[in-house]
Amino acid sequence: MSSTAPREVDGRLKQIVENAVSSRGVELLDLFHVRSSKRQIVRIVIDKPGGISVEDCAEVSRRVSADLDMADVIPGRYTLEVSSPGIDRPLKTAADFRRKLTRDVAVQLAGTDSKPEIVEGAIESVTDSAVIVGGRELPLDRIVEGKLIV
Repeated sequence: MSSTAPREVDGRLKQIVENAVSSRGVELLDLFHVRSSKRQIVRIVIDKPGGISVEDCAEVSRRVSADLDMADVIPGRYTLEVSSPGIDRPLKTAADFRRKLTRDVAVQLAGTDSKPEIVEGAIESVTDSAVIVGGRELPLDRIVEGKLIV
C-alpha cells in the first residue's frame, strides 16, 4: 500500500470513515488526517440529535478502526481519535441547529450597522433558510454563529 498517493489515501479514508459513521446513525462533522515524521493521527468529530455519548464514540472508534485495518488504507501505525464537537462548537448551518432543537442558544446576527445583534432563546424549528429562536425567525444567511447556553 505504500505506493498509494496521499490524495488517494485521503479519498479512500474519507469514504471508509463516512460509511462506518453513517452505519452507526451519527453524522460526520470533521475528519482530519494529520501526518508527521513520527506518527499519523486520524481525528473524527461526530454528532447526532440529542448529542453524542461516550458509548457512541467507542462504537464508532471500534467500527472505523476495524474497517481501516481491513482496508489497509493508512500505511504504518496511526492513532484514531473519535470525539463529539464539544459545547463551544459554533452553530452555523441548518443541520447544526437541527441537532440542537429545543436547546437554548445565543445567536449572533450580522447587523445592518456596525453593531451585531444577539438573539437568545430556545431553538423552536429549523428550515433550510431560517431558524426560529425564541419566537423570532432568523434567516440563516444573516446568522454569524450560534452558541449553546449552558
